Amino acid sequence: MATFSAKVVGGGLNMRASCSTTATRLVQIPNNTAITVETVSGQNAWFKTSYSNKTGYVMAKFVQVTSSSESCTVKTAHTVRQTPSTSGSSSFSATAGQTVRILDKTTASGWYRISGTTGTQGTGWSQTTNLNLSAPSTPDGSAYAQAEYGSTINLYQTPDVNTATILGTIPNNTLLSLWHYNEDNIYFQTVYNNTSGYVCIYDLNIVEPNTNTLQQGSTGFGVIRYKKILFDLGYHTYNFSETYNGTMVIAVRLFQSKNGLSVDGVIGPSTRAQLNSSSAVAWSDSAVTNWQNTMNGTTAPKQWYMNDPQWGSFPWPHTTGASETIGDSGNSITAMAMVLTTFHGRAITPAEMADFTIDKEYRDSSGTQGVKDTFYSQISNHYYAINYDGVTTSMSTVQSHIANGGLAIATVTADANQTYTAGATQLVIYGIDSNGVHVLSPNQNKDPNYCLPFSAWNGASWFKKAYLYSIVWG
Repeated sequence: MATFSAKVVGGGLNMRASCSTTATRLVQIPNNTAITVETVSGQNAWFKTSYSNKTGYVMAKFVQVTSSSESCTVKTAHTVRQTPSTSGSSSFSATAGQTVRILDKTTASGWYRISGTTGTQGTGWSQTTNLNLSAPSTPDGSAYAQAEYGSTINLYQTPDVNTATILGTIPNNTLLSLWHYNEDNIYFQTVYNNTSGYVCIYDLNIVEPNTNTLQQGSTGFGVIRYKKILFDLGYHTYNFSETYNGTMVIAVRLFQSKNGLSVDGVIGPSTRAQLNSSSAVAWSDSAVTNWQNTMNGTTAPKQWYMNDPQWGSFPWPHTTGASETIGDSGNSITAMAMVLTTFHGRAITPAEMADFTIDKEYRDSSGTQGVKDTFYSQISNHYYAINYDGVTTSMSTVQSHIANGGLAIATVTADANQTYTAGATQLVIYGIDSNGVHVLSPNQNKDPNYCLPFSAWNGASWFKKAYLYSIVWG
């Protein structure tokens, strides 16, 4: 999701509990208040924001963005719409010649999301034919083509390697100028041999713009460069935004601990030198290696704990609980981090899962459960090494799945008849044999090493369901 600095225009602005004018009003934000807003997936007329210790949703037509990376002028006077449709309700009137800020150029074909810059003009959508548009003149950054498996990389017509037409190839080590495409920075716009197209960050070696110390809160292409290096070394996977966030701090700390450096989560001279060194030690874990080598249900996969000091206090708020942390309620995301780390062979931490679930809006906003059910079923759309094989209440199905090399995340509730956890949680089931059902628990509030037999699980009221996952090889 993209984030912008903004202000309220047109009067007091109601913050709602969801993207609806009939939803509960959480608070009213006074006119001209400076706020930070975030785009909402699938909601073209709304922004997400926080105010007065509450987080909710506001209508974009009453929000004027005060910062963005690109602007243009209006070609033809027209009505800016709340949604990218000629039948969409009015947001504001744009006049010919005025300057507007561009917030989104890719979500809706033929439409740009823009913000007005004067008076009570807020945010809405304009057809591109009403705007004076030109190619960007100053690159945001640069990179060398990095052909890992050959001598060239691909130049794509559109930013999706799965469906895009390949316009041509770019030789390895070619220096390219880059323009941002979206906030995730998986793809960048570039020009090669007078042909404009898109390149993928996995094929790039980002040029570092300076050698300043980088730490939490730092921004720029240097941050992207080191997120990419940390990705290549197995410490970081999700989101190549140019902000040095809490997830990156943890990735850097893991790198420093593996490489014999002072562990502070900051990229200073020593850490920078090691990250750029051919002797940099990649992330590895014997539990992951052993599990992948055997896959027979007898070897435990990676164990993470939700209250680990590295991320126990990492923020994981739902919309009405801004102070909630992974250590408070992150059993679901910690269990998934175990599965993903084991399947990927890289460090996918509970902190990464916290950022991911909030970014993709999989966090349960009511606070009654950790994540929405869609988190479990949609995870394979975002993490390539995992298959989602469905949900079951049958322990026989779980047993068969585990015997075939899969893992399961089981939802259980507190009960005197189960010995694994003192409360409701998610457990990773990795083995079922004559000794019992073998699990890893995100909690440390009870010893899960005493295995209950299959018969104690089968039909038990405290066993609710299990989500099934298998690894994608190759």
